[in-house]
Amino acid sequence: MTRLLEIKAIMVALYRKYDTVMNLIGKFIFSFIVLIRLNLFFSYSPLMSKISLNIVLAIIAAFFPSSWFLLLLMFVVMIQLFSASIEVMLVIGVLMFVVYLLFGRLQPKYSWFIIAVPFFASIQMVYLVPLVAGLFFGIGTIIPISVGLGVYHFSRYLPGLMNLTGQGVELAESPNLLVDMYNYLGNVILNDKSLILMIFVCAAVILVMYFVKQVDMDYVWYIAIAAGALTYIVTYSIGNMIFNTQMGMIWPFFGTLIAAVLVAVMQFFRFSLDYKRAEKLQFEDDDYYYYVKTIPKVKVTKAQKEVKRL
Repeated sequence: MTRLLEIKAIMVALYRKYDTVMNLIGKFIFSFIVLIRLNLFFSYSPLMSKISLNIVLAIIAAFFPSSWFLLLLMFVVMIQLFSASIEVMLVIGVLMFVVYLLFGRLQPKYSWFIIAVPFFASIQMVYLVPLVAGLFFGIGTIIPISVGLGVYHFSRYLPGLMNLTGQGVELAESPNLLVDMYNYLGNVILNDKSLILMIFVCAAVILVMYFVKQVDMDYVWYIAIAAGALTYIVTYSIGNMIFNTQMGMIWPFFGTLIAAVLVAVMQFFRFSLDYKRAEKLQFEDDDYYYYVKTIPKVKVTKAQKEVKRL
């Protein structure tokens, strides 16, 4: 354990020293991977599939806040859809613009969740997102995560949307085409039981972790992680039977356990507390009497070897 704490201290000190550079590199890597996967998913525009262009866009995204990166991804999607169908581009463009105004502008610090959910869902690790949100953020992430789930599930309906424009009907000749497309999207999304289930599961995980963190007990953050993982497995299993979504059960179980371990590692590097040295203090001022519990953080300094001179 001491060795792990020493490694942690070294890594934390290294990060604090080069935090600006490391943050930029991390944002660049994540942005580049997201852009590559996004363009591979659509594959309508040969221009957007170029590695050099994606590198440039990722570099730009690294220097801008998350809400700007969300706007950049919207621009990339618009270009991809423009190469396939102008009508679909108009429909999707309006929806994305509404999402950006509601969440990208009003909750810019949570914009990463709208981006992260489709990304992690595409690599079958969406279980990581609600655990991270519940532990490090709070119940304010429920809405952006729900939007991210809607974006991911919406992607499966693009072929049907394309079919509506593939009947030889021009937009200028059929003003009702856009209305038909919006009606189609509304019907399929509202009837998507798997989307409703996933929104409910993620919201339940975040709420349970939020309330567990409020309890005064030792190792509460790790208990909250375990409670969140258990909530995910239980609500997912029960909801899967109730909604009859016929989604897989094996990988969600193991994926949730893997996500819980990863989040526990994140919490370990965030801070570790020495509960054996916890103290309860009492003091007062002119207006209040305070009861405070103090728990010191574990700090380990690497022992320096002494060289004895003869």
